[in-house]
Amino acid sequence: ALSNWGAETFDATRNLFPFLEWFQGYFISGKVGLVKPDPQIFGLFLREHGLHAAEVVFIDDHHPNVETARRIGFHAVLFSSPTDLGEELARLGLL
Repeated sequence: ALSNWGAETFDATRNLFPFLEWFQGYFISGKVGLVKPDPQIFGLFLREHGLHAAEVVFIDDHHPNVETARRIGFHAVLFSSPTDLGEELARLGLL
């Protein structure tokens, strides 16, 4: 999970969001000192987790973040509604 969450608030509130357990790891901008849509945070995320952009589905509700992820090679999805997201994830074989 790649998020612009603050370091202190993430640690204090992450247990309030059970869906966060779905992720194998977290990349929190407040902890790394970079924020989306800076391309450096995407590159650092990939290197730290040993991933290639084409292997990653990136979901965000902020168009500039999605555009940066697409330029880098992520499969990037602009979140507009739960229904649309579910359909896209099903199309990708993830649901």
